[in-house]
Amino acid sequence: PMSAFVVRDTLITQRPLAVKAILDAYRSSIERVQADPSAAGVLVEKYDMGLKAAVAAKAIPRSAYVFIPAIKARSAVEQLLSVFLSFAPASIGGKLPEPSFYAEF
Repeated sequence: PMSAFVVRDTLITQRPLAVKAILDAYRSSIERVQADPSAAGVLVEKYDMGLKAAVAAKAIPRSAYVFIPAIKARSAVEQLLSVFLSFAPASIGGKLPEPSFYAEF
């Protein structure tokens, strides 16, 4: 699984503490899943995420769950977006994001 947390720059400037709280909770949830795969597996099954608890619990340690702040992920994100840029430029607005796209927290 791969996910990204994207917010408007106005939310960052108007509610930076709220954005930071969400990012902190996101990071913490990854740490909790890694620390207790069995408990996480129970939640996977409970919320019908497509796997039984035992299967999820066995898969979690083999998964590469990480939290990477946007500023540190920039290079990898730009590599991925460059593929889109070369094949379907309109899909990402015809150019790579400006540096300000990668907020620092």
